Amino acid sequence: MSNHDITAALMNASSDLAIIIDPDGLILEMNDVALRRFNLDRNQVIGASLYKLLPAKFINFRKVYIDIVLQSFEPHRFEDEYENFAYYACIYPLMDQADDKIERLAIFASDKTIFKRNEDLYIKYSEILSTVQSPIVYINVE
Repeated sequence: MSNHDITAALMNASSDLAIIIDPDGLILEMNDVALRRFNLDRNQVIGASLYKLLPAKFINFRKVYIDIVLQSFEPHRFEDEYENFAYYACIYPLMDQADDKIERLAIFASDKTIFKRNEDLYIKYSEILSTVQSPIVYINVE
């Protein structure tokens, strides 16, 4: 089994979006979750520019974080929203040990949409309940 096969298997074992790019934004690998989310075919993406392939409204915001990682050599985590989906994302630098430079970037994004919606509902109903003037009494009649 080749390193490429191992990398692809690990990426596709995750339910998170996963993309590996080079420092210039060329896509080296994209897992099946990300391909489905962006409605892309693997043949379209490998070797293509992340910045040209994905919608500008998606990539512009994230390019800032990619640049932070390229300058700091440190992983960067952030919360993100796109087209009614909420994500917790991480951009992780993969270093070339011989040259001490970033060879690739691994981008992972966990879908937190349901958690975010439930959190928003909790906040909304907490605010409503805090305005109730009289106590709410629950009586079990069994």
